[in-house]
Amino acid sequence: MLRGGGEVIVTMPEQQGGMLDAALAYAAQGAPVFPCKLDKSPRTANGFYAATTDEEQIRRWWAAHPNDLIGLRTGEESGVFVLDMDNGEIGRASLRHLEAEHGRLPDTYTVRTSGNPEKGKGPGEHRYFRYPVGVGKVKSSTSQIGTNLDVRGDGGYVIASP
Repeated sequence: MLRGGGEVIVTMPEQQGGMLDAALAYAAQGAPVFPCKLDKSPRTANGFYAATTDEEQIRRWWAAHPNDLIGLRTGEESGVFVLDMDNGEIGRASLRHLEAEHGRLPDTYTVRTSGNPEKGKGPGEHRYFRYPVGVGKVKSSTSQIGTNLDVRGDGGYVIASP
């Protein structure tokens, strides 16, 4: 279950039915999804802009490519943004510095990520937060709030856990 500030954001799929079932479970909760190749790049021509909750479209995508990863659009449209911490201890040190300066982040749903060993990046994590209403846009950014701390908000996506 994705929780932010004590409230449910999105419930993580618990079935063992594969990527299609997981994608449909996200979509049933209102989270727009789209297929991604194994290298995490969008399979759709329009990238994350093609993300949808439409069951028929999702079934067509995963019928053609059943092993595709699940891209989850972030930002106002999906109702979530994600703090993407990369590269193990380097990212954790940046996060500690950020929290020392601005206060501890609230507890929320967190997924461990594998990193990208081919690019010399160690494991990290995705922290999911409810998209704030009425305070402006949460734009996607890379290392602007700290080294190896990325924000996935408007204009972004993450690979969702199946």
